Amino acid sequence: MKKIICILLLSCMLLLSVSCNKTDQNGDGSDNQSSTPAPDDSSQSVDMTGKLVLSGENRYRVIYAPDTKRMALRIQDKLTALDPSSSSEIGYYKLLSDKSTEDDGSLEILVGLTNREASATAATLLSSYLDYAISVSDKKIAIVANTPERLEEAVDKFVSLIKAYGSGTKTALAYDGEKTIIDNYSGYAHASLTLGDAPIKNFSVVIPENSAELEQGLAENIVNWLKTASGVVLQIRKDTETEQKNEILIGATNREASADIKNGTTVFEDSHYCIRMSGGKLVIAASSKRGYGRAFSNFKTELINNQSNIKDGTDIMNTQTTRSLDGKNILFMGNSFVYYGFCIIEGNQKSVDHGYLYQICKANGDEVNVYDYVWGGKDLKWIYDNHLSVADPEFLKTIDIVFMSEAGNNNASLIEDIEEIQALFPETTEFYYMSHAYVHQANTTHIKDAFPKLIEKGIPVGDWGAIAYDLWRGAVKFPESKITYNKETFIKNKGDTYHQNMLSGYLTAQMAYCLATGVSAVGQDYSFCCDTSINSQFDVNKFIENHYNEGTTNMDMVFESAYDMLEIQKLIDEYIDRVNFS
Repeated sequence: MKKIICILLLSCMLLLSVSCNKTDQNGDGSDNQSSTPAPDDSSQSVDMTGKLVLSGENRYRVIYAPDTKRMALRIQDKLTALDPSSSSEIGYYKLLSDKSTEDDGSLEILVGLTNREASATAATLLSSYLDYAISVSDKKIAIVANTPERLEEAVDKFVSLIKAYGSGTKTALAYDGEKTIIDNYSGYAHASLTLGDAPIKNFSVVIPENSAELEQGLAENIVNWLKTASGVVLQIRKDTETEQKNEILIGATNREASADIKNGTTVFEDSHYCIRMSGGKLVIAASSKRGYGRAFSNFKTELINNQSNIKDGTDIMNTQTTRSLDGKNILFMGNSFVYYGFCIIEGNQKSVDHGYLYQICKANGDEVNVYDYVWGGKDLKWIYDNHLSVADPEFLKTIDIVFMSEAGNNNASLIEDIEEIQALFPETTEFYYMSHAYVHQANTTHIKDAFPKLIEKGIPVGDWGAIAYDLWRGAVKFPESKITYNKETFIKNKGDTYHQNMLSGYLTAQMAYCLATGVSAVGQDYSFCCDTSINSQFDVNKFIENHYNEGTTNMDMVFESAYDMLEIQKLIDEYIDRVNFS
């Protein structure tokens, strides 16, 4: 009996041992045979009825037009991020250039104006230049716009409409948007421009059959400006093509309205030009790059300000583009970027000044008062708050011309600050903005971006700093110069490396004068710059001693070189035209 009991106990212990071993192997105390199997996501199905599927057997590839690869890559990244299947196959959602890949009928997402027919078809949906469209057609999704900025917005929209359905290996991607999406741009500054009695969209631009580069350049400038200003895209046509009722005629076309220009009875000199309306035709003509540049600037001004007041039989502008400043009262607002180079000689004075701007006026026979409203380290807002806003209103009424120069900060409110300043002066007061080299040296983008807006508001811009910056970095060179230009040619280096010297001060003053008068800088007198008999501070050697480490500037050599000074004067004319009349 005892043997039987022992055998039974031993059997129980063996069974218990097996059970424990099973528990150890499973690690969770469960029995493998009786555990609930994990969910198998491959058994799940996804209903994609009515959706535009982008994955699986309907996998799309991404095709990009030139300069749009970065945006196409964003679409590819979204597809691969949402679809776990893409990680198991190289090139699951292919990214390809339209130029390197033929259209073989594959499913494609087209980014930009590709060479595919679907892109061209989608582009016809753009009713104005800054619209964008997303269009779904057979086997293609076309995303189109005319500018990188608007295409970026279109891609943002498309990416937001890529959705994942299901999970795991049964994930499916689909485009969850309308078959056609058109975003009509509503931010045009001048959406309803007219010439004579006709909308600007009714016109075409006509140039002579054998037109010169000047005429072609103006035609392109007009077309490109209208695209972004009003959304209208005008055709450029030759005068040998069929005449239309409404035309903008550039130069000596064969149209009757420009007959006097073609037969030579109207002759243009220097920067002169004409703009006139005749028989439904707008005539613009000049004989020089500068003349056409100024004509373009005034064409825009007249079109914006007068619009439907431009009537047949009237000359919009005359040919006189220069004037005297004799008798004018000039106020210069700024900071140390102005007075270090002696454009304004003292600073902190709030009184009349006899620096370089005054000396240039005097050299041209113009007797003027130049008022110094220049304080070191201060921006326009500070000058407004602390001086202009509390100035005698009767004094401000006497000011004919105001030059403004911002400090070194990247002021995003520059336009608003200038508008606040303008409100203190009579409507007849003229305003000009002068930009120093630190704008380019520090790349203060808000200031540079404000230039076109200022010009459109009727405030010309004198970017003298661009001349200095382009010369010292070698972007502009004088072929016969014996001088090697560098930063120290224009900027001092003792104490700081961004304030200007006397050569930069001359640049500032000369450009300001030419901007306000329309005269050329070429041949202007600059002998006063280093004439200590006028002012003891006009001592170039003393300036170099005070503001430069020994042997580090060739500013004095430039002043002594008639060739280099003439080339700099040519640049002043060129940069005035480039910034304001192009």
